Amino acid sequence: INRILPAVTGSLLFAFSYTFWSQSIITEFLSMEIFLISALILISLKWMESPRDRYIYSLSFLFALAVTHRSTTLFLAPAFLYAAAVARKRILLNPKKIAVLLFAFLLGLSPYLYLPLSASRHPLRSWGDVTNVLNLWNHITGLEYRGHLFFFPSATVVDQLRAYYPLLLRQFTPALLGLALFGIYLLAKNRLSSLIFLT
Repeated sequence: INRILPAVTGSLLFAFSYTFWSQSIITEFLSMEIFLISALILISLKWMESPRDRYIYSLSFLFALAVTHRSTTLFLAPAFLYAAAVARKRILLNPKKIAVLLFAFLLGLSPYLYLPLSASRHPLRSWGDVTNVLNLWNHITGLEYRGHLFFFPSATVVDQLRAYYPLLLRQFTPALLGLALFGIYLLAKNRLSSLIFLT
């Protein structure tokens, strides 16, 4: 109970916070993205606690699947590499296990195979017209979005950060944020590697 109660409480507070809830009840990609990232975090933490092969295989598959859903998931790769370093380094030296990891990863990328099949039917809307290899590659690598990467000037980024903290206080209140800080302290004291992974 001492582990379940804080986990359930924190999950419910997060799930019913204003911004999270407002995005979860509309038809958008964010709900699936949060689900996949939450699953990746859960599996990583389980793997760090109990380094079983099934966790890393599941992690490889889900990470690739999350990338097909939204390519910015790639920015989370350092966290999962850290989990691998904490959990089990030797798996990366085993050729058979590497082969299984690669197969799981490629299986997770399989939704990309559906794109040209769907585009070949010439639907009313075909994003990027992925009917040939070049267009498919441009779609996968996000060619049309590259101009938006790091697009905002530094002053805009600073303004966004300034707006973030008041929003955080309005949604969770100072008392709940205090509990969160206490939770971070306990995590740092008892499971530092998990805290490093989550940050």
